[in-house]
Amino acid sequence: MSWVVYMIKKIKYIIIILLVFLMAPNVNAKEQVNLYLFWGDGCPHCEAEQNYLEELEDEFRNLKITKYEVWYNSENNQFMKQIAAETNESLTGVPVTIIGQTIITGFSEPTKQQIRRAINYYSENKHEDM
Repeated sequence: MSWVVYMIKKIKYIIIILLVFLMAPNVNAKEQVNLYLFWGDGCPHCEAEQNYLEELEDEFRNLKITKYEVWYNSENNQFMKQIAAETNESLTGVPVTIIGQTIITGFSEPTKQQIRRAINYYSENKHEDM
């Protein structure tokens, strides 16, 4: 009989430990990061960036990517022009990447680093999207 009592106490102890860990706030929680990509169908730089973003999506579980094709979709093109007007940015080419309050135009090795830095920054800091 004492063996059963011992096992019940042990199970209660394990349950309490699990509850403490499950209910404790996650100090490593990352902020949700929304990345908006304005791209053109047939643009080789846009295709390269989309491939890079797929890699980042695997790496950053808190990253949500929304894509707007602007060469053949007039509504998306108008949306990009509206953002350009509201931010006083000259957004005439693609790709255009918006993360939080950061706008990145074009795609190259240096912009890869800009994108990564912006994702890291907004993952660690509360923010609002543009």
